Amino acid sequence: KRWIRPASALAAAACLLLMTGLLHGINLPMWFADYRTAKGGQSTITLSDGSTVMLNTDTGVLVDFTQHSRTLILHQGEAYFSVSPDPKRPFSVQTRQGKVTALGTVFNVRQWQDSTQVTVFEHAVKVAAEQGPVLDRLNQGQQAEFALNRPPIAAKADLNRIGGWREHRLVFKNQPLREVVEELAHYRSGKLFVVGERLAQHRVTGIFDPRDTDAALRIIENTLPIKEYRLTGRLVILAPAG
Repeated sequence: KRWIRPASALAAAACLLLMTGLLHGINLPMWFADYRTAKGGQSTITLSDGSTVMLNTDTGVLVDFTQHSRTLILHQGEAYFSVSPDPKRPFSVQTRQGKVTALGTVFNVRQWQDSTQVTVFEHAVKVAAEQGPVLDRLNQGQQAEFALNRPPIAAKADLNRIGGWREHRLVFKNQPLREVVEELAHYRSGKLFVVGERLAQHRVTGIFDPRDTDAALRIIENTLPIKEYRLTGRLVILAPAG
């Protein structure tokens, strides 16, 4: 590792990146969540109807139960839902991009930035995008990702990879370094950046423990042609070596 001197131009640029990233990272709706986790944290909650929700890192949900419906608003993050049946009160998860309604099921919903991904572990769900067509049934072993300008389309899901976070496993299979770094960033304070498109497209395969993201970064640094720069522990820059 190479530690940047505070007086260097790179350090100044890094400070600017960090400040900009932190300001843009403020999510006011998270403050109104009934349940939330910090970065790197996990929590399991039992709702008044007996359903359980496991929250992943940096996740916030608001519970809105009435006599006729059960709705959870996922402000951001990832959650695994195990729903207790109640035919008179449908169970739904609302995100910025649309709504997922349980059809007596266990499912995972993930919302980061501008898209929502839902994966079905048992039975099925109904997916209604905020703008666009409705996917009436997404079955066990399937997933769909949707956004305001992208309708939900059913695809085969890798349940072992997607559900790995519940056992503190992040599973990557031939994925670009950019995606790996973005995932690791959800579990640590500060910011991670990859410099250069060529480096960002390097393929990574491995299983990492999100409770120790520094160890994951060390493995990546020892595997790929990378130089790692750090600033006060809050900013890590991965740049091409040589």
